[in-house]
Amino acid sequence: MSAIDLIASADAPVLARRYFVSDGETSPIVRALAQVPELVPATMPFLAQILGPSQIDLRTKELVILRVSALAQCDYCVGAHTLAAADAGVSGHERAALRGERPLAEVFGPEEVAIIELCDAVWAEGEPDARLVEGVGARLGDHVLVELVLLIGATLMLNRFCTTLRLPLVAASRERLAALEDHG
Repeated sequence: MSAIDLIASADAPVLARRYFVSDGETSPIVRALAQVPELVPATMPFLAQILGPSQIDLRTKELVILRVSALAQCDYCVGAHTLAAADAGVSGHERAALRGERPLAEVFGPEEVAIIELCDAVWAEGEPDARLVEGVGARLGDHVLVELVLLIGATLMLNRFCTTLRLPLVAASRERLAALEDHG
């Protein structure tokens, strides 16, 4: 049960209406943000830019989002991004490793392990180890490092938002997740 009333499509404020879907269920994130409609036109394009096409491929983005969401114990984001990761070609063994259910080195190569270690370091308290940060930057480029850190930070922001407000997955996502878990 959500901690707040999630705005229904029929009640969507003018500033938020364009972010509500006409077929299917609108994201609980949009429905929650619609409580403060002036935030929707700023927040949704920001998230679309961070999560959308960029220098970082979709698979890598989903590795980052699922790992950070698992560390933050955000049920909503872990569920939604388990599905998104599967859609992006992340295997069941890889998803399990990202959720901490098996060793990373068993399923990922050194470059992806370094990215996941960066996720862990940014998620943790304090300043990340400079050698790790510099190593990822040297391997992937400063532009990718900047984008990765912003993606990790935005994911943490969404994790806190979704967890604090106890946002539920939409029914279609719950069904897909159950089917995915049934098939490995």
